[in-house]
Amino acid sequence: LTKSADKDVLIKTDDKKPTIKSADKKVAIKTEDSRKKIIDFLRENEYSTTPELANYLCLGETRVRNLLRSMAAEGILISEGSNRDRKYRLK
Repeated sequence: LTKSADKDVLIKTDDKKPTIKSADKKVAIKTEDSRKKIIDFLRENEYSTTPELANYLCLGETRVRNLLRSMAAEGILISEGSNRDRKYRLK
């Protein structure tokens, strides 16, 4: 609440910062950790598939596939092959 300069009236302002819930922070940290592990794995192994990385990270294939897609879209990884034979490598 702020006071108006002209009048003795209180004006409600909405100057709050957007809050980031701690659960969102944990998800972001876990995602970043997984991305780093994928990069480390691909530094040691030239190529990898989604199932191999899911096994290595102890995550579901869908989650790993989403991570790999986003990393490929950002230009970190290169995906090669069709759906079942798709492999990923570092750019």
